[in-house]
Amino acid sequence: IMADNIEMLLSDAETRYSSVIEQAADAIILSEFPSLKILEVNDQACSALGYTREELLAVSVPDISHVIPKEQFDNIRDSLRTDTQMTIETTYRRKDASTFPVEVRTKLIEISDRKVVLSIARDISERKQAEEALRESEERFRVAAQAANDAIISSNEKGAIIYWNKAEIGRA
Repeated sequence: IMADNIEMLLSDAETRYSSVIEQAADAIILSEFPSLKILEVNDQACSALGYTREELLAVSVPDISHVIPKEQFDNIRDSLRTDTQMTIETTYRRKDASTFPVEVRTKLIEISDRKVVLSIARDISERKQAEEALRESEERFRVAAQAANDAIISSNEKGAIIYWNKAEIGRA
C-alpha cells in the first residue's frame, strides 16, 4: 500500500509540474550541461520557434540562438559553473529562419543527480520596438530643440539642468 501511495504522489507531482510548465507564457527549455543539447521544451517554445517538440529535442541551444558565437557559449557555460544563474539578451532563430529578440534567464539545476540548464526565454520584440520608437522620438526632439531660436532648458525634479539647446548656450 505504501508503494502505491508513493507512486500516486509522484504521478500527482508530475501532473502538476507538467501543467505549470505547459501553461507558462514564456518558452521553457531544459538542456543538458555542458553540451546544451535540448532535453525538454514546453509548448510555448515549440510555438515561438516553429518546431515540433521532436525537432527541438534533436538539436542544441546554440542551434536556435544563432547570434551568439561559440566562444560566447563557452563563456556562458563557464559562468554557469560558478554563478549558476544569469540573464542574457540574444536572438532566437525560428525554423523558417526569421529571428526575434529574447531575454533568457538561465539557471544551472540538478535533476536526479544530473546537471541541467533551465532556460526561460521571453520574446522581447515589443520592448525592443518601444525602445527604438523612444530613441527615434528623442532624436527628433534633439534635432528640433537644437534648431530652435529660443532657449529650451529642461531640469529634473531637484532643479538640476539636464538639457539645454544651443540657443541657450550662445546666450550664456
